[in-house]
Amino acid sequence: MKYQELDNVLLKDGRTATIMDITGTYTIDVGHSDATWGIEYVEDDDIERKLTIVEFNALYEKEKLADK
Repeated sequence: MKYQELDNVLLKDGRTATIMDITGTYTIDVGHSDATWGIEYVEDDDIERKLTIVEFNALYEKEKLADK
């Protein structure tokens, strides 16, 4: 496993996520509103890379505006 709990990551599908738990796979939180928020389970192959906090915040705001 390359990532740790609470790492912010960019998924290969372009969404941002936060890793909440690691149990063989990663449990991640995705989305920004009741309509888009969810818990998903992904593996290393689904993650593009770890994001810095500045990158995560910028992408989060961009995704949040797109959700409206």
